[in-house]
Amino acid sequence: FDAISMWAFLGLCAIASIFGWLRMPWVKFRNMMRQELTIVKYDRWLLVLWSTAILVGLSSIIQGLAPPNDYDSLLYHLSLPQYELEYGRLGVPWDRKVLNMFFPKMAGDFTRLSLATMGPEAAQMMLGMFGLIAAGATAAIVCRLGLSKYAALVSCIFFLSIRAVIWEMATVEVDVALAAFCCLGVLAYVNWRENGNVGLGILFGLIIGASILVKLYGFVVAASFAPLMFYDLYKNHIRFVPMSIAPMVALLVIIPHLTNMYVLTENPLFPAVNQIFNPGKPIYFAEASTA
Repeated sequence: FDAISMWAFLGLCAIASIFGWLRMPWVKFRNMMRQELTIVKYDRWLLVLWSTAILVGLSSIIQGLAPPNDYDSLLYHLSLPQYELEYGRLGVPWDRKVLNMFFPKMAGDFTRLSLATMGPEAAQMMLGMFGLIAAGATAAIVCRLGLSKYAALVSCIFFLSIRAVIWEMATVEVDVALAAFCCLGVLAYVNWRENGNVGLGILFGLIIGASILVKLYGFVVAASFAPLMFYDLYKNHIRFVPMSIAPMVALLVIIPHLTNMYVLTENPLFPAVNQIFNPGKPIYFAEASTA
């Protein structure tokens, strides 16, 4: 785990993404942007909404250039990846005595990548990009509900204007990333239930699994879809076999983390519900957390 290996990883990712970039409908995107720019010239209200969304989003991202100063980042979001970078490999820093090192690490992996290649400011801005993704997904959901472009832009601005979102987009906190995966999950599921495409089911499962690997609260995101999935199954909107694809994919995504936690602590969800999996046993680093 060093700068050379991470730059090599970025190179491999860039090469692997070439085929996807070539399949993107760039001409369609260009025409849509030209059409939107033409409309904005004659619609002052739309111009105000677009300008506000862009300014609020960019200002929140640019904040990430400031030195890290929030408590959680300094305690573990940045310090633990920095420890691994200095140590030269990924591992469990037992001597740090913080429970947070057992948290899911997907969002932290973006921090590791940024620290190894460009530094903590890049890490903050990279995690901040999830705020823009969440805002865009929110607007897309509003459009899918049949509301106007104005309503979609207002919803985007409302999300970006939330005080906690503005603050976290300038840090390596992971809650905005969780919000992004939650919004993307809603968008994927709405499209999946309309056409039953297997690929969309797999994508939905990947998104749900990723939300859990960002933060254990992702299980709440996953559980929130259960009533809708049971309803669609009951109404035969999606048949049982296609419906089972998403949960299986999500499970496959999170199994490595659950297995690793079980090996280390005998609790796949550690540090959550530890008294259920390890009744009567001492809690890791309890003396450090109460000191």
